[in-house]
Amino acid sequence: MKVHVDLPEEDRGCMRRHPDKEPDWKEVFAFLEYLRTTGKTNMFGATKYVEFYLDVPKDKAQELTKEWMFKGKQKALMEVLHG
Repeated sequence: MKVHVDLPEEDRGCMRRHPDKEPDWKEVFAFLEYLRTTGKTNMFGATKYVEFYLDVPKDKAQELTKEWMFKGKQKALMEVLHG
């Protein structure tokens, strides 16, 4: 899977803090928030970035991205409800 044509394969997983462990949710959420602020992709296209930069299987990347999106909706709703 290539995210970008100029992206070298040796960069796969480069955003993981601990290459020998799966990234925890804080690491994933921080990466997704960073990705969102860059404007590189809309967040519906974020799965491929999670898969590549955090070096997780596609199904796990989809699960993590969906969870982040759901948490973001919850946060936005709480801000609306509580000012």
